[in-house]
This record gives sequence, C-alpha cells and structure tokens, in this order.
Amino acid sequence: MAFRISQRVVIIDTANVLDRCPELVGSIGEITSVPEPPNKMYEVLVSDGRTVKFQASALNATTSGRAAAAAQFAGADEGESDEEADNASKVSHAQTLKRGTQVTIHRTENVQQRAPHLIGRIGVIKEVPQHPNTWFKVQFADRRVCTFRPSALRRVAAGRAGAAAATAKGK
Repeated sequence: MAFRISQRVVIIDTANVLDRCPELVGSIGEITSVPEPPNKMYEVLVSDGRTVKFQASALNATTSGRAAAAAQFAGADEGESDEEADNASKVSHAQTLKRGTQVTIHRTENVQQRAPHLIGRIGVIKEVPQHPNTWFKVQFADRRVCTFRPSALRRVAAGRAGAAAATAKGK
C-alpha cells in the first residue's frame, strides 16, 4: 500500500517492529517522508516526537475506529477532544483482554521499573482480574508467570503470534 505525506497510520506488530521498537505497536504516527525508489522506508513521526523509519508492511492506514482504538492502546490521554476519540467504542481495553489471549508487554513506567527485561516479550494471559483487582497474570514461554496492568498489555495479531512465539522459543 502507498501512503502519502501527513497521512495518519497505525504501527502494526510485524516481527521487525517487535524487534526494533515494540513500545510503538498500536500507536498512531504521521507520515513525514515517502520513499523514493530504490528506498522502501517511510519516515513516521510518532507520539513521543521521534521520527522512525518503517516499511509499508508495518503500517496500516487509520480509519476513525482504528485511530481511536490505537490511541486508546497507546495510552494517549492528553485531554484532547479528537473526532476520532469521540467515535471510540465504549468497551475498555481491559475488557478486550481474555484468558488465553497472546499479548506483548508494552513499555510503561511500572514495567520499566519492575521488569524492564520483559518489554517486548510475548506471553499468554493465564488469569484475568476479579474485581477489585486490576492485574492480569501472563505466562511466558519459560513458564514464568508475572502480573501486569492492562496498560502494559497489547494483543498480538493472530498471524504474527505463531512467528513471534517461534522466534521467542528459538532465542
């Protein structure tokens, strides 16, 4: 797919993105430069102010629903009243996380302090929180179980889960 300058895109979880910058999976960016052959990399301005290069396969064009969902997953809650955010589903991110769902660990302040070595790792939700608890239990390939808040979890796309799990086991 070809993108144009200033187009908003969602960064998806390809193997390359998971290796280079897993904290950006699901976040929204804006195309700042399009590739000229033989180059294949788009430059994308992401929410933290960095410009990162991605191939087209790591990007999806945003639609109102996708942009709102991506902003929710990225934790973009700066009080901006955006048309895309107004169209967001009323279902919270935590309610979409079910037992058995494959997730990747996202960089949050809490994870950065408690378990920075797990950022970008893929695991499976083994236990969902029961009110008033808000922590999910996630099991990794090495059978270790750790607890995380929903803000630290991102669902892994079904097609990418098998490849990512195989890569994780091979390390």
